Amino acid sequence: MKRSSLFAFTVVLWISCLFLSPLPAQVTRADYERAANLRNELQPLALNLPERPSWIDNTSRFWYRKTVKGGFEFQVMDAGNLARKPAFDHEKLAAALAQASKEKVDAMKLPFQMISFVDDERAVQFDFKGDRWKCDLTSYTVTRIGDAVPFGPSGDPMSIWVKGPAPQAASTESKTSPDGKWEAFILNYNVWVRIKEKKDEFALSQDGTEGDYYTYASITWSPDSKKIAAYRLRRGYHRMIRYVQSSPADQLQPKYISMEYAKPGDSLDVERPVLFLVIPGADHGMGGAYGERKRNDFFVHYLQGIETPDWNAEGTP
Repeated sequence: MKRSSLFAFTVVLWISCLFLSPLPAQVTRADYERAANLRNELQPLALNLPERPSWIDNTSRFWYRKTVKGGFEFQVMDAGNLARKPAFDHEKLAAALAQASKEKVDAMKLPFQMISFVDDERAVQFDFKGDRWKCDLTSYTVTRIGDAVPFGPSGDPMSIWVKGPAPQAASTESKTSPDGKWEAFILNYNVWVRIKEKKDEFALSQDGTEGDYYTYASITWSPDSKKIAAYRLRRGYHRMIRYVQSSPADQLQPKYISMEYAKPGDSLDVERPVLFLVIPGADHGMGGAYGERKRNDFFVHYLQGIETPDWNAEGTP
């Protein structure tokens, strides 16, 4: 009897504590907005702190945003002569955007973080309030040109970011040299070339494997058809996140969307550029002596994974 009473008392006491204990405070919309804006509030406290730079097309110039007293400033720098200047007149752009959008715009805290230069750098595009806007940098006229389009890390519009490409033991296509005499392709995860008319084949690399392979998309011939640049890719872990967009703007039916979503600790893709000197019958080994000797110079022009290799008219990458 005593044991039953003790059990009943314990149950009543547990239920009382459960209902009398304070419930956690409910998170409000203001809490989310404050958390989302925390970076913009605190970052300007550290002056001259640059954000990630983005190259402007195929030029030696890049733009970036940095912290200044009272907010942020977009700047353009020429990597060739180290000249630096504001990307545009912030006061004029802010005034023009305010007039066009009927919204209050602070020149020191422009309501966008990414820009894209267009029309030979005579205009910039950016997203604001769900719309895409364009500012003419001569007249400083701002016009709405469409719906907002997400920007990628380089400042170019993107939809879903997908890194890659996946391993390809053998390419189904080949890339013809500028002089029309050679074809480059992927075989056994390595770069191969062949004489177009004779179909004689030989390998330029021997270090490609399924986990560390050369990519066909990166193969680029030099203008003189004597050299090839390509990336060797060590593929990381590609974690996918999938969701349903219930109310897309362009159709009535929902959309199923998947995108890559790296988490802290996930291994990322590592791309390494390699140069090859095309010499029939030579022992190219690990990319050839030419490739090994010039690799450091190539890194100066193309930091890992930034863009596809390219050549100038003099045959320099």
